[in-house]
Amino acid sequence: MRTAWLILYVSVWLASCRSADHIPDNVLPQKKMQAILWDMMRADQFLADYVLSRDSTKNRKTESIKLYKQVFAIHHVSKEEFQRSFSFYKSHPALLKVIMDSLSRSPSLAPTEIARPDTTQPGNKVVPLNDTLKPAKKVKIVPLKY
Repeated sequence: MRTAWLILYVSVWLASCRSADHIPDNVLPQKKMQAILWDMMRADQFLADYVLSRDSTKNRKTESIKLYKQVFAIHHVSKEEFQRSFSFYKSHPALLKVIMDSLSRSPSLAPTEIARPDTTQPGNKVVPLNDTLKPAKKVKIVPLKY
């Protein structure tokens, strides 16, 4: 009887010692989550700089939803998958911090795939471009002599 209790106790103890940083299979990996969040931030910036500033009749929420759907389509992720994963990361601040810190780095280090809507086909599908942003070249600054 004692061995049964000991085995039960050890198995419960080992199960509880599971890593807090373990990411379940139904949650998007950190790199993919980072890429999605980066593109969502870029979509918001595009909306603010080019869409809403030129056409005040557009609804910000409606336009945001359209752009987010395009971001999800680019990354082959559903809204539900993203929300489930984002909820998981919000409940694990250490993992979310890694993602958010990587987003605050230089843009040249972040995911850089560009996409544009294909207006030639019905349904206005998003087509990724083969282009990628290149990091800025280092320029030697020389003082001007007057």
